[in-house]
Amino acid sequence: MLFHGFPNGRIGVGLLLLRAALGFVAVAQGAMNLAANPDASADAWIAESLAVVAGISMLIGILTPFAATLIGILTIRMWSSITQMNLQTQIAPKPILVFIVAVAATVAIVGPGAFSVDARLFGLREIIIPPRRPPDRSRRSTER
Repeated sequence: MLFHGFPNGRIGVGLLLLRAALGFVAVAQGAMNLAANPDASADAWIAESLAVVAGISMLIGILTPFAATLIGILTIRMWSSITQMNLQTQIAPKPILVFIVAVAATVAIVGPGAFSVDARLFGLREIIIPPRRPPDRSRRSTER
């Protein structure tokens, strides 16, 4: 199942805030990394662009579990690249990266909440089944 539910009320507002914070961090980090290193490799450019797109997706609340998973994977990739790079500019310290991965995993597991595009697209629907009419016995008797 793609989504477990779309809680509203206080829980829905909490998920909205969590999603918004994660999306903002992903967009800001991706944009800062792109701006800080304009002659980055194609691999780095694609990864940071994906971070921006996933962050925007989180802010809107569309395909939230996929966007959260992508943000978590890209954050782990960034974490592994910290040890390979001597430049510490524009890259968050490791404890913050652990926190971002934890928040991304939480959003991916819990889902987007009621205040999202996902809730409108994939939310619960009311299906109205018309009552079953008893067979018309008058037609049966005349058909024989």
